[in-house]
Amino acid sequence: MTPRWALPEEAPRLAEIARAAYAPYVPLIGREPPPMLQDFPADIAAGHVLVMGRPAQGYAVSRAVPQGWLLENVAVAPDAQGSGIGRALIAAVENLARKAGQTRVVLYTNAAMTGNLALYPALGYREVERRSEHGLNRVYFEKDLAEP
Repeated sequence: MTPRWALPEEAPRLAEIARAAYAPYVPLIGREPPPMLQDFPADIAAGHVLVMGRPAQGYAVSRAVPQGWLLENVAVAPDAQGSGIGRALIAAVENLARKAGQTRVVLYTNAAMTGNLALYPALGYREVERRSEHGLNRVYFEKDLAEP
């Protein structure tokens, strides 16, 4: 499976994946996390969404920001988790960033998403900050794309 750009008609499927993938975190966080509220039609129209599978089994939303290339949201359908789709999407985002001339990828996750706190360092990301924003406990990571 190769990452590809999302099509406008896939927005409902991506929203479905987001709701299913992030639902287990709602009780831990106390509310729906922002990825469950992603504006997929706008992000697809802006060319910010990569997907894998037909129908889509996972997606990544990313874009350039002043700090580097933001990996804003990545999710995989629960029945496809553990298949490597998430890692492949993250690698594709890193390649997009390189092609755009960016030197680092930045991201944040919720402190309650403990799987992410282990995954990102395993993929070469380093934790750079923890802070509370908008009532959420966020953990910030970055990856220098010049490092192997």
